Amino acid sequence: VYTIAFHPDGKQLASSGWDGHLRFWDLMNGGLLASFNANCQDVWSIAYSPDGKRILTAGQDHTSRMFSVAERKEIALFRWHTG
Repeated sequence: VYTIAFHPDGKQLASSGWDGHLRFWDLMNGGLLASFNANCQDVWSIAYSPDGKRILTAGQDHTSRMFSVAERKEIALFRWHTG
């Protein structure tokens, strides 16, 4: 695990790391709610939007990706300058 972020409602936690997966955890019982591949390589950082409806990742593949938390679906891709 490289990074974690608390959902604004305080009931969930997201984590990610070397395997590129984004995982959502229930803080009330410690159970895994969902897991999916968020980046092709390591995910270095994640952050929820203030309303908790979206989550943004930043990874080793030089991209930031925005996901819908409810749908667990990518909604935007941002490529970093690599030169």
